Amino acid sequence: MIAPFSERGFTVVELVITITLIGILVAPVVFSSLRFYVDVSSNNHKATLSLDSQAALAKYTEDIRMASGLDPINLINDSSQPSGWTSGGSENVLILSIPAQDSSGDFIIDPNSGEPYRNEIIYYSSGQQLYRRTLKNTSAPGNVIVQSCPSAATTPDCPADVKLTDNFNSVSYTFYDNTGTQTADIAKVRSVKIVLSMTDTSVVKPTVISNFIRVSMRNT
Repeated sequence: MIAPFSERGFTVVELVITITLIGILVAPVVFSSLRFYVDVSSNNHKATLSLDSQAALAKYTEDIRMASGLDPINLINDSSQPSGWTSGGSENVLILSIPAQDSSGDFIIDPNSGEPYRNEIIYYSSGQQLYRRTLKNTSAPGNVIVQSCPSAATTPDCPADVKLTDNFNSVSYTFYDNTGTQTADIAKVRSVKIVLSMTDTSVVKPTVISNFIRVSMRNT
């Protein structure tokens, strides 16, 4: 004789125990997957930040190599910054004096001094942004550099400052004279070490990277 089929299901206690055991078994897998995702995301952001910082340092390098010196304050009037610029300070300002050039790439010489006219390039920060502003010496005939302005004050003749990054954290400048000795005298600076730090707080695990470079001026 065939025994009757039992339709008895799980009791509530058995279901709770089963679900608990499944949770215990699955939890490590979920945790490991989440940790793997966070690590991969962090590494991707770190790679992006590294490329970002290298691009910014490349622009620094290009300008410093062209520079004839540093200025403690801007010598060319900047209508967008009536109070003027001062090297250092909370805005991480670096003021580079750059020989003015014509469309052929030749230096434009001031007949009164026998030296090239000078433009200025201002590196500065604002929050998590790092910018590059150019100040044009209007006394130099044929000067091809273009004056730049903050984004809120741009005109057809004054395009926006170049934004180097949206992930700026900090920057430090160390100055050296022609003997390679560290100096605080702006007039004696012949090379600059830049330590640039960037951070990305948009991810679960905030990412911070730092890169540095030391660059010598070629037109001093």
